[in-house]
Amino acid sequence: MSDETPENNQPNQVTPDILAHIGPDDTVATLGAMAWRRLFAIAVLAILGIILLYTAATEPLSAVARMALLGVGGFAIFGSERLRRVTLNPIRLTRTALYDGEDNVIFYIADVKTIDRGVLAFKPSNGFMLRLGVRQPRGWAPGVWWRFGSFVGVGGVTQSSDAKMMSELIAVMVAQDRAIKEAEATAEKSE
Repeated sequence: MSDETPENNQPNQVTPDILAHIGPDDTVATLGAMAWRRLFAIAVLAILGIILLYTAATEPLSAVARMALLGVGGFAIFGSERLRRVTLNPIRLTRTALYDGEDNVIFYIADVKTIDRGVLAFKPSNGFMLRLGVRQPRGWAPGVWWRFGSFVGVGGVTQSSDAKMMSELIAVMVAQDRAIKEAEATAEKSE
């Protein structure tokens, strides 16, 4: 089956007219965890935690080494549970913001300065990174997104094609917002 639409004989792709009829709170795209990656990541963290806790409990170690193993093992168990919870619901993109699975704002589209999705970019696996114009509080949803200062990374246990589509939609929205702001600035200067 062809990806071409009969109306315009062009392949389906992200274009500005796709977003023309979308309201500010309508969901444009969602990005969820792939089932096998999610299960693998949860299992790896849980098994690591169990091994570290077992080693701390059974091996003759110094008090410092035992405490370090208990701390790291506990953190791995905590991380696996947090990963399990945050990957239950997908993140969703609206015309104005990206929301996590609990409807908390990760970032606003108006704050995006750049999008980096190249092969050699410092970004999560199967994802993309954004630079915001404003600093945000730190945040982290293991395997889905992280936020540190003015940087946001999205991806991890997600599907790369869905993340690529979301990053392209964000790029289109940012370009549209900039074009509107430039048109308004030009209109103000001409008045």
